[in-house]
Amino acid sequence: RVSTLALTGMLTGDTRYCEHAVDMLLSAVRQTDVADYEKFNGHLAVGDGGHAYSMAYDWLWPYMTDEERSLVRDEIRSFGTWLYEWSMRGRGYGAFIPQNLSCNHNAVHHGGLGLCSLALGENPEWYRRAARFVRGYFEHARDETGYNYEGVGYYAYGSWGAVPFGVALKRAGKGDIF
Repeated sequence: RVSTLALTGMLTGDTRYCEHAVDMLLSAVRQTDVADYEKFNGHLAVGDGGHAYSMAYDWLWPYMTDEERSLVRDEIRSFGTWLYEWSMRGRGYGAFIPQNLSCNHNAVHHGGLGLCSLALGENPEWYRRAARFVRGYFEHARDETGYNYEGVGYYAYGSWGAVPFGVALKRAGKGDIF
């Protein structure tokens, strides 16, 4: 809902949509934390949360006060910290091996991590790790015909994590993983 409102406001120029999106964003920031997302669905929910907060921060920055920006930045930082630490432990999708790289979980997790770094303009080790793993997703997720090993639905979910990060990375002048 936040992205729909924000996009509508940006496209129409009607700031009421963006202001409502900010209210919804701040409500989520104030009512939940990274531990809640971890309980929802582990690293996937935390990756999705980092992605969502980072995109909302980028799109809605002009419509927030300094205090509101600070609240959202703190939330993004907590998500990024969790994602980076989980990845660095090397278990699950933090292990740089083809089987793990080819899974949509890798792209969702690391795409969210990379967006956290880029949104904050901090922790370059986060976006560098994310770029390495997401590039690995693009290299290992498809067979020689271009078809995704997990099928179209899972590839869509993985791409939803990977593509926005790749676009943001390129936009920031930090590389082109495509």
